[in-house]
Amino acid sequence: MPPGKKPGPKGRPPASGGPGRGRKLGPVSASMARKMGMDVPDAPGGRKTGRGASPAGKEGRFGKPEGGGRPEGNRPDGPRPGRTRPGQGKGPARPVASGEERAPRPGRRREVAETAPRGRAPRIGARPEGEEEDRPEPESEMVWGRHAVMAAVRSGRPVNKVWLQRSLEDAKFATAIRMQAREAGVAVVEVERQRLDNLVAGPHQGVVASLAPVAYQTFAKVLEVARAAERPLLLLLEGIEDPGNLGALIRSAEAAGAQGVVIPQRRAVGLTGAVAKAAAGALDLVPVARVVNLAQAIRDLQAAGFWVVAADGAGEELPWQVDMKGPIALLVGSEGRGLSRNLLETCDHVVRLPMPGKTPSLNASVAGGILLFEAVRQRT
Repeated sequence: MPPGKKPGPKGRPPASGGPGRGRKLGPVSASMARKMGMDVPDAPGGRKTGRGASPAGKEGRFGKPEGGGRPEGNRPDGPRPGRTRPGQGKGPARPVASGEERAPRPGRRREVAETAPRGRAPRIGARPEGEEEDRPEPESEMVWGRHAVMAAVRSGRPVNKVWLQRSLEDAKFATAIRMQAREAGVAVVEVERQRLDNLVAGPHQGVVASLAPVAYQTFAKVLEVARAAERPLLLLLEGIEDPGNLGALIRSAEAAGAQGVVIPQRRAVGLTGAVAKAAAGALDLVPVARVVNLAQAIRDLQAAGFWVVAADGAGEELPWQVDMKGPIALLVGSEGRGLSRNLLETCDHVVRLPMPGKTPSLNASVAGGILLFEAVRQRT
């Protein structure tokens, strides 16, 4: 053994030319080899060899390139031969056109937010499905507390709406009030506790109800009265959220000789004290029916022989171009969002009011009054 050198492990001398200390040099990366002063040749194509790459043509075990990397350009366009995804055949993968999105794999949750359907822009002010705007109802009688609200719903008193605290601890009572309200045809809206605190000042126990000044009529009863009339005329309303507008429309309908007014149960103001004040006594003279599905009510009217005429800015006809001498139901929407697409597609005629001025739209109560008295003009 040369003088000055220590023996390696188990008395064996270190390998000649190695780094010493009795250990063999294992595989190192190209960058580490350069730091150690070793000469590292460049791979073809300008790429340097290292742990993540191997020289072209040099393969390791099982025919794969050394280092575990996949050579560029070796990624297949479709699935590997002999392996298919669920729902695919063993043929070549279908090429995806530019701009087309691949369908999500079965069983995997799609994380990307859904977009609106093509060709249909979302309506201004539209709310998500299942969510309802909850506005205060001024000048309406409010009752709160579990026993008071349950008694009001069971007694058959006219109830506009029931506000129920979301995630109420007493799940048994929450289920009972929902079932009782459904039987009475009353809408139940789930809100946060803060909303209930703003509605009433007393201990509400998680539930508040708004009572109507007059009772609602059933749609079947309103339809029966209209069919028996000499000149059947009904007014249908969608999305009227201002109590003043609803009261003015009810007043105009009664003055025009309409046999009833039909409003939706949700996303619209109910019969509150402010509505009764704006109607100026007409609320006691014309019945108001509240329905869950306004589109179904339109189909029932058409089956009963009524022609449904809607007012919308996109209409191609003018009101006096439509024959309104027979059984007619006039449909008016809110001035903000107008009428929904499914209702417009269900109606028989869609008319527009000519407006040579610069104002883009009319108040809902004004538009409804013009249509009502156009029908009166044609019948006199």
